[in-house]
Order: sequence, then structure tokens, then C-alpha cells
Amino acid sequence: MPTIKLNVNGTWVPLTGATGATGETGATGAPGAPGTPGATGVGVITWSMGPAIEASPGGYKWKARRACTVLNVSASLGTAPTGGDGFTVNVRKNGTTILSPLIVFAAGDSTKNGTLSGSPALVDGDYLDVTISSVTGTSMERLTVQVELE
Repeated sequence: MPTIKLNVNGTWVPLTGATGATGETGATGAPGAPGTPGATGVGVITWSMGPAIEASPGGYKWKARRACTVLNVSASLGTAPTGGDGFTVNVRKNGTTILSPLIVFAAGDSTKNGTLSGSPALVDGDYLDVTISSVTGTSMERLTVQVELE
């Protein structure tokens, strides 16, 4: 709206009056477009065993409730094996290993990272399990296996 000005002794002065009443609120606009989905979060599944490490050929299972991908597998011990003691850790998808080679703990090993064979993708209903085999000796304790998912 244009501003009306009055010339008073050579100076242009805007004319303003009292503020008018507020008008009615207009109609609500249409909903906006949906936002961009957020990034997929990273999750970690943790399996723990101990204090004693025992063979578990049947595995400890976790079932996927949505599509995701395995990013990393790691294993650690509270007490590392000594002498000739040791064991092997395997992580499987639907009964098939996802590691190559398997994680092998021997004397002095307390932390190991697994090497994935490919980029294991999971869908709703797939399962992961951890198996422990080739256990020799009793010096090692408190195993934790973690699988990082995206």
C-alpha cells in the first residue's frame, strides 16, 4: 500500500492514522510435502558368554525385524588364553558363515575383529547366530561378541 505524505514547511512527513482492526484469519493452507527420511541408525547386537568359554555349536540366535546390513564383527575376552588354550568364533546368517576367515583366539589374544565375506545384507526374518568351537583349555574367560548393523 502506498504511503501518503504531507509537505510541512518543505519537509515531507508520512501521514499515519490509528491501526485498524485485525481482519479474519484466512483459510488453512494445504499440508506440506513429506520430509526426507532420516538416516538409518547403526545398531549393535551383543552376545556374552562366561565366565567359562564353552563350545556352542547350536549358536546364540538373533532375528532381524527389518532389512539391515552387517558392518563389522568384533570379539573380546575378559581374560586372554594362555599356553596352548584357545577357541574359534563364527558368526552365521541363516546358518551360513559371514566371516572369512573365522575369528580364532590363541594365547595372548584379548580382542579380535572379524573379516566379513562380502557385505552381508539381512531382511526381515533372517537370523544371525554365534557359534563357539575348537575350545581347548580353560584359561580364557568372559567372551563378548558384537555385530554392528546399519
